[in-house]
Amino acid sequence: YMNLGRSSLAQLPLAQMMQTSNTSRSMAISTPHDPESLSELQCFLRAQIEYFSAGDEDVSSHTRGRNKNISLRQVGVRCIHCKRLPVTARGPGSVYFPSTIECIYQAGQNLHIYHIKKGCPTFSTELKEWYKQVTARKSYVGRGREYWTESAR
Repeated sequence: YMNLGRSSLAQLPLAQMMQTSNTSRSMAISTPHDPESLSELQCFLRAQIEYFSAGDEDVSSHTRGRNKNISLRQVGVRCIHCKRLPVTARGPGSVYFPSTIECIYQAGQNLHIYHIKKGCPTFSTELKEWYKQVTARKSYVGRGREYWTESAR
């Protein structure tokens, strides 16, 4: 696993867990403590995203627009609803590969803006309605970036 600097995802317990298998593995981003520190929208967003380790299909198909290639078992974040679709059939912005712990928050926000907000093709009618209600309430309290980073450690 390549060294990504002082806050390398390779040093996270989740990355260590994912390194133990040659198959793609996943782990929830959301935790039971999210509502204590995050807005309702951020809690909703985290519940729609998971960490995963890149498999062969991810390595071969996620190079467009990237400066660095994806490595086998590299930690990424993805939409939990699109994950079972073939990589080529997933909606735009459904997968990101942050390079550091600090970039996890931005990857989550990008997934929100470019995938969920634009209409995840696999969201149920109920999820679409819930998302509409949550965004209409505009609750922006919470620790955002700091919490996403801390909870990944």
